[in-house]
Amino acid sequence: MVKATFNVQPATMNLLAQDPVSQLLAFIFNPDIDDWRLLSRWMPYLFVTSTNRAKSSAESIAESALSSMNGASTFSTPGTDICWSFSTQNIVLTAAVTSPQEKTATAVLAIDDRNEVLDAHNGSGWREWLRMSNWFGISGNHRITTRTQLEHNASAAPAVPAEPSLDPLWQALLEQTVSDAERELVKLLAAHSGLPVPELGHETEDGSVLDLAWPDQRIAVVLDPESMDTESLIADGWQLCGADVPNVVERLPAAGRI
Repeated sequence: MVKATFNVQPATMNLLAQDPVSQLLAFIFNPDIDDWRLLSRWMPYLFVTSTNRAKSSAESIAESALSSMNGASTFSTPGTDICWSFSTQNIVLTAAVTSPQEKTATAVLAIDDRNEVLDAHNGSGWREWLRMSNWFGISGNHRITTRTQLEHNASAAPAVPAEPSLDPLWQALLEQTVSDAERELVKLLAAHSGLPVPELGHETEDGSVLDLAWPDQRIAVVLDPESMDTESLIADGWQLCGADVPNVVERLPAAGRI
């Protein structure tokens, strides 16, 4: 379905069955990042079956992922969005169509990371979750998370209402933040119309982890510059900014802001 409907190259589709090393080598020899992102964007549709669909609210996919891990019913929230869920070993995927016209779907890929559950599967679930995370994480459309993080978000009090004006992709990014500084920065950036959605925790070629990054433009926000080798990053072509939103916004148009 994905290959035929969404114009993903057959060679890229075939890589799904390969091990991570083979996938890496394939990308090195043919780095077609646009096709990889296209596949990542449409991957939730690979998990649709005739029996796992329901009408609910797209905003409930994280809640439903946790419910599935608890053995409870998924998608109990009333709504009109097409949603579905899939589970294997200690992994749960919940997804919803967020734009029927563009066929855009957003997914939550979660693993039950309790020690006793991980041990019960001899680590195979963890390895499969990492493999799937590599694909789902490319597009930036989906949320990669764990049971621990889902429980933390569900039990946070008082509950923080979703920003009503945030685009779904910005909202998904906001829910992945782990610090007040990250949350505030994402909110401020999201307020600028047309700004591309960055990646949270992007890892560079040398292993540096950037707080927020636009890899295509090689622009990044570094909240704690003393924690990494900024000189090497700059030498490698990265433009580094602090938590200075006007500076970030000013740099992005020149680098190809959409």
